[in-house]
Amino acid sequence: MRPKAKFNGYHYPTTHDFSDDTRAKLRELYPHQAETCPTFGDAADEFVDALLRWGYGLAAELGVTKQFLTKEEARAECDALLKDLRSTRTKLQNLSGDFDRLLGEDADPRGCADSITLMIKCAESARCNIDLKKDQARKPVEWKHYVALDFAGRIAIVLRDYEIKPSATASTYTRMVDITQDKNYGIEDTSEYVSCAVKILKIIADDVGLVLAESTWRDTLAEATRQP
Repeated sequence: MRPKAKFNGYHYPTTHDFSDDTRAKLRELYPHQAETCPTFGDAADEFVDALLRWGYGLAAELGVTKQFLTKEEARAECDALLKDLRSTRTKLQNLSGDFDRLLGEDADPRGCADSITLMIKCAESARCNIDLKKDQARKPVEWKHYVALDFAGRIAIVLRDYEIKPSATASTYTRMVDITQDKNYGIEDTSEYVSCAVKILKIIADDVGLVLAESTWRDTLAEATRQP
């Protein structure tokens, strides 16, 4: 028998651990490799840490999308709320005269009960919307786009601080490559150029589980940098 759905409160995800491979890839993209000075610490590592500060935020936001309530869980949460609201309203409506006087003039138990009645009606309406599939919450796919857009914008700011142009480029081009040294002909080689910014976005996002194509990150970064 399938266990009954329960709502046990919302819990934010724990901090994500980025892999050594991810850190190494990001370190290779540090633009001033020749200028590192051991005396004042490793600037490349500081660059990686600056990027991953926003990577942790991305991981947390993705954890939220993974915790979208199912219909059964939403019903369970709503039912638990309705039970508490109705119980509290009944208690407020049936206070003894002596205790009502002890609460003082500022207390308004009947007014509070009326407000709770309104809240109960709202919760009952939400319960019907759950059953009718009319929930207006943001869909996971839409939420992931919003999260990716926000992440791209924040990474763009970090890159500008390090004098890296947040270029939104991820394209394929064809070039001629000589295949012999003594013959004047070649073959077509299809290569891809991906900007440093797009590479960084994909490296971090892949690690936390937001796996998008480089072309998608290109478009997302372009949208993020167009915003005021």
